[in-house]
Amino acid sequence: MGELRACCFVLCATDAAWRGPFWKIAYGNCGNYGKYYCMQRGLAYEGAKWDNC
Repeated sequence: MGELRACCFVLCATDAAWRGPFWKIAYGNCGNYGKYYCMQRGLAYEGAKWDNC
């Protein structure tokens, strides 16, 4: 049986759903990546979370 992996998910201001999974993001850097990801799309950052891939 495979082991569970945690991935970063990002929520921008106009998104109704979490974007991701971003599996290459290092633990502890999900929020920073979320801010960058939303800014690159011209959207405000709403949040970031870790969840199963």
